[in-house]
Amino acid sequence: MNKSKKRIIVLFAGIFLIILFALYFFKNGNRVNFEKFSIPKFSKIDTIEIVKDRGIFVVGVSVPRLLDNFDYYTAIIKSTIGKKDVIYKVDNKKSGVRISKDYFAIVSIPKSNWGWFYIKEGKIENKLPNIGALKDSLKKQFPENYFIQESDGYIRIYLDGKVIQSFNYGNFVTKFKKLNFDSLDYKGYQLQGDSLIAPFDNPDKIFNQKNGIYFIPLPGYGVIKKCRKSDFFKLIDSVSTLEDPPNKISVNVFE
Repeated sequence: MNKSKKRIIVLFAGIFLIILFALYFFKNGNRVNFEKFSIPKFSKIDTIEIVKDRGIFVVGVSVPRLLDNFDYYTAIIKSTIGKKDVIYKVDNKKSGVRISKDYFAIVSIPKSNWGWFYIKEGKIENKLPNIGALKDSLKKQFPENYFIQESDGYIRIYLDGKVIQSFNYGNFVTKFKKLNFDSLDYKGYQLQGDSLIAPFDNPDKIFNQKNGIYFIPLPGYGVIKKCRKSDFFKLIDSVSTLEDPPNKISVNVFE
């Protein structure tokens, strides 16, 4: 075989590999993937959401490791009377997972990326206006052995390490005293007087704002991809009827 034919073969082989890679990326990059999962013994399980009429439980699973480390997984359990539970975890690799009222989302931000943000001259400030006074006021309402923690406008009251009550900054600074702010549609909100406006649909535009107090609901900014929870619930309902559910399932992303 002469050199020119070898070059042609190598060229076509390279093109073929590129096509395969592109097809793989298109298939998986445009879907949120889930893997069959067995919850290890000694894991700590926190219930995030229950869909009672479908026998579906969304849970956080903390698996202890050496030196007080742990691995954390977001899992979905489908429980059917008379059958073994079907469990899948979100395949998020090293990215974070966020769960909102509508979505399972993969995010690029490991830290908190939702809640209230106070922006002054284009920079996010460390503290929200009057948040200290709000905490002090709440401290007077609870005994000394209660612990109060605030993060991004979410104020949680702890007793013996457990959250017994929580408040949202928005319930104090807006007229919406009983609103569950996590139930808001996924977009960017701004405090205006004692009300809210929605000046931008893409939460990532929070970084383009110059001044003001803003609220970003879950799944927050920095979302890589997301899928509707309702689509996944339909899928796990379906595969749970199989004698041997597949090891991997996936759902189309929702733009």
